[in-house]
Amino acid sequence: ATLSGPSSEAVTLTVSTVEISPATAADFTQAGTTLTIAAGATVSTGTVTVTANDDAGTGNERVTVSATAAGGNDVANPPNAILTLIDDDQLFLALALSSSSIAENGGIATVTATASQAVSSAITLTVSTAAGADTAAADFTQAGTTLTFASGGTASTGLVTVTGVDNMAHGPDKSVTVSAENANFFTSLSQPLPLTLTLTDDETLPTLALALDPATVAESGGVSTVTATLSAESSAAVTVVVTAAAGAGAAAGEFTLGTERRLTIAAGETTSTGTVRVTSLDDDVHQASAGSRVTVAGTVTGGNGVANPAGLTLTRTDDDTLPTVGLVLSEPDPATADAISENGGVSTVTATLTHPTTVAVTVTVTAEAITSTGAVAGDFTLTGTTLTIAARAVASAGLVTVTGVDNNVDAPDKRVRVIGAAQPSTRARNPDDAMLTLTNDDDATATLVLNP
Repeated sequence: ATLSGPSSEAVTLTVSTVEISPATAADFTQAGTTLTIAAGATVSTGTVTVTANDDAGTGNERVTVSATAAGGNDVANPPNAILTLIDDDQLFLALALSSSSIAENGGIATVTATASQAVSSAITLTVSTAAGADTAAADFTQAGTTLTFASGGTASTGLVTVTGVDNMAHGPDKSVTVSAENANFFTSLSQPLPLTLTLTDDETLPTLALALDPATVAESGGVSTVTATLSAESSAAVTVVVTAAAGAGAAAGEFTLGTERRLTIAAGETTSTGTVRVTSLDDDVHQASAGSRVTVAGTVTGGNGVANPAGLTLTRTDDDTLPTVGLVLSEPDPATADAISENGGVSTVTATLTHPTTVAVTVTVTAEAITSTGAVAGDFTLTGTTLTIAARAVASAGLVTVTGVDNNVDAPDKRVRVIGAAQPSTRARNPDDAMLTLTNDDDATATLVLNP
């Protein structure tokens, strides 16, 4: 015993114990009755003990411990204390499963029960089952509900089974909670703890595939619709976000993906809902191959781990004709078309395409004298031979020049033919020849001479 504070007078407490039904006086013994708190002290001296006596498993029992106080300048009696005698012979029941995991496709688990010691009278357990997470009532069946312990027995009799019911949808393993209730309602008998039975999934992970309808569209406004299918059902919905990217021969801006870019496959279904379209836009670029390509792909969420589908290729058929190369000659005097002085005049040769193509075009330049005009090979020089027009461009890079070579002969203007050859020849048409005039700068004068 303790005092909340010291007193100038000693306190004597007489301790007593009384059983609380259903406990009896035989369930415990008391040794000692007196506790003393000296004047000026707060903690008692003396010894009072209560000792529990073993019995035959009647459950936990309780004893009221009280005391009568004397002295301490009229200290009041303390509140009673309750002492619990914990039963170490209490009967416990436990459920058991023949297997903690069964196949969802007809697997069977048998439910039994055991007692921690022989029961003194017959006991009946009512067994029940409940669907766990990601599980439906249709995923299993229960046969039988009752397990019985005969008086003096430790193992149940009766047949209770749980059977898995197959489904066609892939998903995580399912669970069933198996529990039992003591139908006899013995107050001293605790209910057995519930168990979890696992129904293992037997479907393989389905695969997702995209489809294009059609797979080839016209370059100018053709439309293809994207859909998705699963190889088998899944217990979880699948969402596919569709993307489109420029492939071989295509460029951004030559196609569009609709604002709706999501396909959904509901749980238990295999075909998608939602409308995703890829629309081709017209361009003036000639395709070097049989049309340009757009790569269509998808990113998956859900479906219990379904992987992303393989990408597909949408072909845009080309409607642009083969471009033609043109040669352009510059001249120092814009007023004189395609003409330079024979005395060191320079003309720069460039090349153009009537419209772009998807591959680079190389133009090999040569020049030859037109002999019918009196020109010979020595009347000019050619510097450089190659011009390059990049893919999707229309103007050339590179430097090719024709330079006039002076002579001292008065003669009519001469002409030079400038020739271009496109490579690869299947990607652009050769240009028409360009004609360059070398203007004469020699003026011969006749002089009469008398001899003698």
